[in-house]
Amino acid sequence: MRELPDDLYDTLVDAARAYFAAAIGDGRYVGWVAELDHPSGEIIAGAGLQLRELLPRPDAARERL
Repeated sequence: MRELPDDLYDTLVDAARAYFAAAIGDGRYVGWVAELDHPSGEIIAGAGLQLRELLPRPDAARERL
């Protein structure tokens, strides 16, 4: 990914917030966080998964869909 021009930063943040609010709500995106087993509960890692449907397409052998 290339570097983002400074003038697009706020636009990207706003668009990402809107996307995640909708996608988490309807199940298209799920995420997890790992936290320290410590009273601070500090988050030390995270992961996310974007679920999306794919269009029908031939299999690898191009014998069937």
